[in-house]
Amino acid sequence: MTHLKTIAAPRTMKISRRETKFILSPIAGPHAKAACVPLGVVLRDYLGLVENRKEIKYMLNNKEVLVDGRRVRDENRPMGLFDILSIPEIEKTYIIMVNHRGELLPQEIDKKHADYNLCKITGKTALRGGKIQLNCYDGKNILVDAKDGKKYTIGGTLVLKLPELKITDFMPLEKGKTAIVAKGRHAGKKGKILDISKSDLNLGSLTTLECDGEKVLTNTDYIFMIGDKL
Repeated sequence: MTHLKTIAAPRTMKISRRETKFILSPIAGPHAKAACVPLGVVLRDYLGLVENRKEIKYMLNNKEVLVDGRRVRDENRPMGLFDILSIPEIEKTYIIMVNHRGELLPQEIDKKHADYNLCKITGKTALRGGKIQLNCYDGKNILVDAKDGKKYTIGGTLVLKLPELKITDFMPLEKGKTAIVAKGRHAGKKGKILDISKSDLNLGSLTTLECDGEKVLTNTDYIFMIGDKL
């Protein structure tokens, strides 16, 4: 199904739920349906680069539209947090960010940053041949040597060179580092990590951040390390 009712659209989409009945539906892909926005919605409703679906399809079929350094032609392709959208013809580059309402929105950035992507590690898998597979939140899988695998810890953020996905830097999840809250009641807040602790309420790990002089407590799973990159 390429459409869904606007009333059923995930809250990550900043759309009017009264003006239109249907909206493009994200296909299965690198981001969960509840944590993404279809590419066509970004191009039409957010950036205003096209006015209708016909123009969306024409643009994707006839012009270069890159997501994380790779050309995309599917209007339903899901766009998630920190995806990089580049449109070379108009020399524009955007990064998908989250606001205080948990909505995902494109934010224009300098095109010199178009070749880099922040990617959170959510798991690690040992493979034959002395390799470790780093499993990322957006479906990317990065292979590294087992001897290097130990330094890439779960919860940390890789800085990847696009489109070859070469690791250029790594930001571990630890106190004193800068992070953003990706979802939940404190979505969009950025600050320095003060503490990471276990919860007594079976909620897993909790993280305390200092955001603009305010202490914020949130689930560690909601944390995305950004260092001084953003």
